[in-house]
Amino acid sequence: MNTITDLEAKEEIFAREFPNFYHFVTKEIRMLEFAADLALCCSDEDSCKNLNQKAGELSTALNTLTQRYTMDLF
Repeated sequence: MNTITDLEAKEEIFAREFPNFYHFVTKEIRMLEFAADLALCCSDEDSCKNLNQKAGELSTALNTLTQRYTMDLF
């Protein structure tokens, strides 16, 4: 199993076990990315960079949590 498929399988398990939390966090990530795109449209590169950084941090946190939760399953 390759790394991407492995990660997708782990995310699927985590999302199934904690649907409300998973969907809330992924929605927040999408909202931050959307806000970053809007900031870039307004030529506000600093805000865009900060928003993308926050989205990246949240995504990393979710991936780490997913990895830890599914550690014993794979």
